Amino acid sequence: MKMEQKIVEKYLNNNCTLEESKRVLEWFDTKEGKEYLEASIQNDLERTEGNSEFLLEPPIQSEEILHSIYRIENEYTNIGRDLVEQNLKTTTKKKQYALLRYAVAASVSLVFIFSFMYYWFTPNMVTYATAFGETREILLPDESKVTLNGNSSIVFKEDGWDAEEARCVLITGEAYFSVKHTKNHQPFTVHTEKDFSIRVLGTEFNVTARENRARIALNSGSIELEIKEEDTQNVLKMVPGEVVEFEKDPSFLVKKQTNTELYSSWKDHKMSFENTSIKEITRLLKDNYGMSVVITDTALLQQTVSGSIPSNDVDILLEGLSHLLKVEIVREDNLIKFNKVDN
Repeated sequence: MKMEQKIVEKYLNNNCTLEESKRVLEWFDTKEGKEYLEASIQNDLERTEGNSEFLLEPPIQSEEILHSIYRIENEYTNIGRDLVEQNLKTTTKKKQYALLRYAVAASVSLVFIFSFMYYWFTPNMVTYATAFGETREILLPDESKVTLNGNSSIVFKEDGWDAEEARCVLITGEAYFSVKHTKNHQPFTVHTEKDFSIRVLGTEFNVTARENRARIALNSGSIELEIKEEDTQNVLKMVPGEVVEFEKDPSFLVKKQTNTELYSSWKDHKMSFENTSIKEITRLLKDNYGMSVVITDTALLQQTVSGSIPSNDVDILLEGLSHLLKVEIVREDNLIKFNKVDN
């Protein structure tokens, strides 16, 4: 089985398509693939041998990466596991950094492929997506309503919604759900690419499942939040007015009582803030509008903002933020600069 070098490099940088990732994983399980992977890891180890320290500490620890790999219980679980584990046991912490490039690529691709294989390869799937700065309303087959925020998508089966089995959708990004309660109490489950899913009967809630954070805000009804931790699955019940949020690790979640309408105001083409930090605003601009933000004065990071601004036009949004924050905001294509205004 031959493998093109450029596809392997794409895989190691986590830029492969799903089909390409499958090909590379299968190749890694061949003699040639195992030899290539072992030689590449050894090369990285040798390059780090002479360095006394790293300037930047790796954002993901090797033990966490191995945990991600172990969670996938299928034939691909063993690919690279013995090789990576053996090297981790026999190298120093400094050398473990050299293994991260390969372990991250393996764990991310495995989790992506096998957690969501059902959704991408089942026939009669429907996909809706939005661009940066766009919102879209979708009517599901059971007449439940979904509003997608910018840079988001939803996938679901076109048929099978009249059966007694659970209604299921897959969401990435951010969406507001108004779920219709059925006569036969048919469950409705929202799956995400993060380590959680949401089970409801009939309710309204906002869910955010971005790359580095997750948030669920319940407006009405009740939901069960199913959170995966290691080999267990914990269930957290939520009541109206509650918000649950966490970043990369769902075991460190925060639950609080607040005004949940703030988190779904975007569906009405406005952004509502209540003592919101500039850090959070920069996240919103990046996630929903594809903007990169530069803060020229770190003192600005201490500021918060309260109020509402129209959000369907990014220039109007930036002008409103400038007035609320009393800062100068300069836009250069997709780069935004926040400058402090001298009194």
